[in-house]
Amino acid sequence: MSKTPISDEELKRLYETLSTQKIGALLGRNPEGIRKRLHKLGVKMRPRGSVRTFTPSREELEAEYQTHSMRQIADKYGVGETVVWKRLKEFGIKLHDYENGGHRVRPGRIFSEEHRRKIGLSMRGRVGPLNRNWKGGKTAENIRLRGSIEYREWKSAALALHGFRCQECGVVDRATCDCCGTQIVLHVHHVKSFAQFPESRFDPQNSEVLCPKCHRLRHRSPQGITGRATAIARSSARASRSAAFLTSSTVDTPKLKANVTALCMFANQPRQGERETPPNQRL
Repeated sequence: MSKTPISDEELKRLYETLSTQKIGALLGRNPEGIRKRLHKLGVKMRPRGSVRTFTPSREELEAEYQTHSMRQIADKYGVGETVVWKRLKEFGIKLHDYENGGHRVRPGRIFSEEHRRKIGLSMRGRVGPLNRNWKGGKTAENIRLRGSIEYREWKSAALALHGFRCQECGVVDRATCDCCGTQIVLHVHHVKSFAQFPESRFDPQNSEVLCPKCHRLRHRSPQGITGRATAIARSSARASRSAAFLTSSTVDTPKLKANVTALCMFANQPRQGERETPPNQRL
């Protein structure tokens, strides 16, 4: 087989899309000789088997990316989405106005509020594989029930039933704590156990509205109503003594004040796993 002469520039151009093996077969030369020649020319060698098949210019790729997604570009050129992402990163291509929060307008239909409401109603009762959000049954039963529409409706009904006010201390929902300044979000407590009485889980009468602090006391105090009332009274007395101590002119303890405020903020946080009911979903 005769050897075809080739210039250095032409060899570099061929190596952009072909491997040394294919270049050698095309020119009738030893692939190892092609590799050594490219190495002498200062060309960075690719790992074996990694031949670029997606080689658009920067201008072409940038124009495509402003109007198409990476998946659409990949399908158009017959390559993988990761390859498109690597070329975008290599060229430093970003969407226009990216630094100012700009983004590509996503195609799709825009539904009216009435249409969205009807879609939501149509999905009620569709559990398991019938629901479009089905994940294969990976969610625990307790988490699934507490995130259901029935649970949110039960919570909204219970808050409305008890006047959006803690039944122990009387604090109203969304009030600001005098100690730490955080917003108090009321909890809805099951009078009959959620786990032991499944038939009463979503009964608004089986509810008690409590602030986060009273809710913790309710679960921690085993003495019943009298014991809980005593615990709350003791807690309030301790809080009053602490407030008087911190506001006295003889005490200047910024660190102590910060610690008390942090503890109060922690006590006012929603319970782990408790999903807050948005105001627009309340009855």
